[in-house]
Amino acid sequence: MNILTDKMERNGEDLFPKGANWIVLLLVLIVIVSISVVYSTYVTRGRISSLQELEKERDDMNVQWSQLILEQNSLGSYARVEKEATKKLKMYVPTSKDIVMLKSVNLMNSGVASNP
Repeated sequence: MNILTDKMERNGEDLFPKGANWIVLLLVLIVIVSISVVYSTYVTRGRISSLQELEKERDDMNVQWSQLILEQNSLGSYARVEKEATKKLKMYVPTSKDIVMLKSVNLMNSGVASNP
């Protein structure tokens, strides 16, 4: 590099003509901006990929939630509860002969429910 600059100085020329400093500055800025664009694109693609993964996970969870709601509704239906109560617990709807009516007792007047 010294040989080149020495030769140009002997000829009375500068390495860069006067006023060309802005061209060098412009080239440096173009390189910096180009690198920034490449980096920004890289980061953006990574974030878009993460976003798509999260959206897929959300959709999978929504499907699972819908299936759980359907399962809850089917397990909690009155017909199923009655069927299970009859089958497992041997429960049945009482007939009129099995129903016993009790007289209401006023517990407040008898002193049973009074505060000490």
